[in-house]
Amino acid sequence: MRYGDTKCPVCGMEVDRHQLELEYRGMHFAFCSEQCRERFETDPHLYVGSPGHRAPKAEGRESLKRRRLQLAEPLSDEMAARIRGALMTMMGGKGRQRPRRPRGNNL
Repeated sequence: MRYGDTKCPVCGMEVDRHQLELEYRGMHFAFCSEQCRERFETDPHLYVGSPGHRAPKAEGRESLKRRRLQLAEPLSDEMAARIRGALMTMMGGKGRQRPRRPRGNNL
């Protein structure tokens, strides 16, 4: 596999042009992971725009999504902070981190 042929439109990682490829509106895209491909397929306009409108990513804006996780029991503040930090690192989170105390069993 050769890297550097193209970039994943979702995260910008260099990928082989045939990796998880997809044709959209006559344009070819390749993705670094199934997750990035699924994100693109769910909201392609965020990455390529729509007729008459540039994509937010092309304008330098980021689309941050918030996810919720249901836990069987509440986490300690320390554990919640550690998990939140690890998830932000794994997902390439660039948003500002707000100190927040989990409510109930939500993270």
